[in-house]
Amino acid sequence: MDQLDATFFRAVTAFLLQLAVLSGLGWAAPRWVRRLSGRPLTEAEALALGVAAPAALGYVAFWLYFASPPAGRLFSWFTLAATAITLAVGLGSGRPRSRLRGSLALLTGLAGLFYVGALFIFPAGDFSATAGARYLSGLPADNQIPGYFAARLYDGNAEKSFGGDWLESDRPPLQTGIVLLTMPALRVGGWSDDASSSAAGVWFELLWIPSVAVFLRWLGATDREAVSGCAGLAFTGFFLFHSVFVWPKLGGGALMLLAFSLFFPAPGGTETGAARRCRGALAGGLAALAALAHGGLLFSLLALAVLALAAPRRAAAWRVAAVAFLVIYSPWIAYQRLCAPPGNRLIKWHIAGAIPPDARSVGETLRENYRAQGWAKSWAARRANLATVLHGGWGADLGWRTGPSGDIRRVNEWYYSLHAPGWWLAGLAALPWLAFRGGAASAWRGRGREQALAIAWLGLTLGLWVALMFFPNSTVVHQGSFAVELVLLGLLAAWALFAGRAFFLGLFFLQAAHFAVTWLPASDGKTVPAARAPELVCAAGALALVGLLIANLRRDAAATPLGV
Repeated sequence: MDQLDATFFRAVTAFLLQLAVLSGLGWAAPRWVRRLSGRPLTEAEALALGVAAPAALGYVAFWLYFASPPAGRLFSWFTLAATAITLAVGLGSGRPRSRLRGSLALLTGLAGLFYVGALFIFPAGDFSATAGARYLSGLPADNQIPGYFAARLYDGNAEKSFGGDWLESDRPPLQTGIVLLTMPALRVGGWSDDASSSAAGVWFELLWIPSVAVFLRWLGATDREAVSGCAGLAFTGFFLFHSVFVWPKLGGGALMLLAFSLFFPAPGGTETGAARRCRGALAGGLAALAALAHGGLLFSLLALAVLALAAPRRAAAWRVAAVAFLVIYSPWIAYQRLCAPPGNRLIKWHIAGAIPPDARSVGETLRENYRAQGWAKSWAARRANLATVLHGGWGADLGWRTGPSGDIRRVNEWYYSLHAPGWWLAGLAALPWLAFRGGAASAWRGRGREQALAIAWLGLTLGLWVALMFFPNSTVVHQGSFAVELVLLGLLAAWALFAGRAFFLGLFFLQAAHFAVTWLPASDGKTVPAARAPELVCAAGALALVGLLIANLRRDAAATPLGV
């Protein structure tokens, strides 16, 4: 086995271990909550807890390692042991197993293998180096920051600078904490910090799968339709790239989308005041964890707050959600202000136009820089930002050639919001069909309120993004909220599903072909030999995903209420 094959083997095994451990935490958490509270959980709440628990425990681990690395390592081992015992004993195993959660766990594992295999078809070194060079050139090293930060905390390095003028407080800590949860075990097992932190990052970014599944169910899809929809969306360059280039943007977007789906319950069913408050606390906690993953999610958070305040019947849930958010997020604010001040560089950069760090507050920077820019240039910047969101240039996207043409499509899908969905954008064609169709389209008409809320959240987020970004042409995907793309792709998949199996499958195979010619070849039009083992893993993962998609569509039946 040569060095590159060994690197790939370590990457795959590290991902499978992280999947087992972190997903195991997600399986154990709802059992403990149900047993301790004596309250039955809806399927959506169980899924949300399964996502929130590893993230929250990672956040706790971050603070313990910061206070005392030995205490942090003890917490990591205790958490892993408690999870293993819980799963082995089968706490609450007398209750029915969840078919949806099982299918989503399988889907997450298959998507991860598909993506890691596709990444290493043309390796460029270790995991993070390959992720930084495989699809696009000139990328920053942001995918290495969570692992680098985690290794420093693990080893007790108190230095607060990342290098140059960047501080630890400039980057939210959630993914760093998740890496720390399993770092002791994987170090003992001989995995490098790069392999273990990148694999933990892939697991975190793949949280888009349960999040979008809950969103699809909230929009009226059945369990099996939700699984098929997520399996189909896995063949999207946006999800491939951001699942392996593990800056914490996609996982944070998934947490924010879950917060949104939980805060506004779907029709059908009653909810007590206590249940409403519990749901609000969980939604607020998820929103806080999302903000602790990446600052770009604050655009979606502000838009969600506007929608929540416009729903007076949800006032009690809103208050509980706000308290939960503040309790969870406040320690990070204190760390930024007291331990590594000022902690506001990225806000001042993107919102106030100050790139080099200085001593001014955010408010002072806003006043001075907008006064210096003037109304005419400020308004021109807003227009340029809107034009960037609505960016055209669709000719390259409609092509099927590899090489330089494929590289242009990659850049467009990575850079521009309306290009990221690829051919899924043709799901808009289902809307006129659904408007006049009966029968199978009843789910679409029955969830008009939910679709209107999702579109309103999407529109408000985009509006705030266009209005608040200081520099012109700065509203590119990686500088905003990834909840935007999750909502957009979720809506497109839902509309395609509601239009019927034939429409969805036709659109899926079109997108899969587009994905194959755009994202699987080598970058920059290079002709280099592909690595055989990653190629086989990629092909096996892709075929298994297609099989899961078709099997769930064929066996689709009326689903039990999800309760969102």
